[in-house]
Amino acid sequence: MIVGSICIIIPMFMYGSYIGSKEVYKLKDYKELKKGLLLLESEIKYSNELISVACKKISENMEMPVKKIFYEFSEELEENIYGETYKIWEDVVEKYKEEMYFTPFELDEIKRFGQMLSSNDMELQLKNIIMLIKFIEVEIKELSNTSFKKVKLYKTISILCGLLIIIILV
Repeated sequence: MIVGSICIIIPMFMYGSYIGSKEVYKLKDYKELKKGLLLLESEIKYSNELISVACKKISENMEMPVKKIFYEFSEELEENIYGETYKIWEDVVEKYKEEMYFTPFELDEIKRFGQMLSSNDMELQLKNIIMLIKFIEVEIKELSNTSFKKVKLYKTISILCGLLIIIILV
């Protein structure tokens, strides 16, 4: 009976940890995206680089999956398969959305960023980058405040569910 109880509690605890870890990974993805956008802003502002060249440079300093997004975006821009920058950005973000932990609303905000990248006005591009960085900062602050509590909550609930299953079976 004790062995059976342990066999129920451990997987339930692991499941709670898995669910809670999504919040931590989401926070990590946001921080990495913010880092990439800050680097992109610097490249555009001070180096006067093309977006494709800047994104390729940036991807060298990033971690997955954000690295893939910037790298593939730069590759697609150089090949210019679609011809429209915002469409390329949306397609690349859509392609890697499963590797990130963002909600549909958050993904829409990130995709909307591509609409302003197609503009030739450098000031407009920089303002759009700053606007997305501010959105990400708000999300990071909110996640930082709630993620630890949510992880603890998911672990506690999963253990309690495991105990409930054990009580029902006994």
